[in-house]
Amino acid sequence: MKKKILLLLLTLLVGICQSFADTNYELVKCERYGTDVVIIYNIVNTNSSDVTAFKRPNILYSIAGKGIVVLDADGNQYKTSDFTCGQLRETDFDGDIFVGGSKNASVPVGNNEISTDGITIPGEMQLSMRVVVRNVPRDLDRFSFIELYGTTSWGTQEGGFSLVYNQEEDGDKLKIETVK
Repeated sequence: MKKKILLLLLTLLVGICQSFADTNYELVKCERYGTDVVIIYNIVNTNSSDVTAFKRPNILYSIAGKGIVVLDADGNQYKTSDFTCGQLRETDFDGDIFVGGSKNASVPVGNNEISTDGITIPGEMQLSMRVVVRNVPRDLDRFSFIELYGTTSWGTQEGGFSLVYNQEEDGDKLKIETVK
């Protein structure tokens, strides 16, 4: 219950918007690799100026984590990796050993981690970003709630955002597609 109240307060504190400074965030899909799930987002800068996106304020970062909250229908919150972008490489995050001795499947992540300082997106460009959700039960076929939060800035202007995806409005995007 405390997590849900914290999430509600966080959402109200940051403010809800789907676009800021001509920067659009789009949840593309969720892909399963063993017990890890990769969530893929696109950030589109439709402005002609460079935009620093996905900055995470220190207070929010310390309260809520890495700039993303992922829940299932039972309210279980999942741990995530840092966001990455750029050329893909494969990484095995948790290395858990299962009965029979097989490891989790490797997941494709970007070769650049996005720090709390955000990432600069040139004018009129798109960036694909990935985050890995760890130790997701194999029988879970969709998430019920995903929130992406941070700040976006350009020039001297800066503003917070909180993008909420939930089962009722975004059911297909929250479905977990099995790849490996």
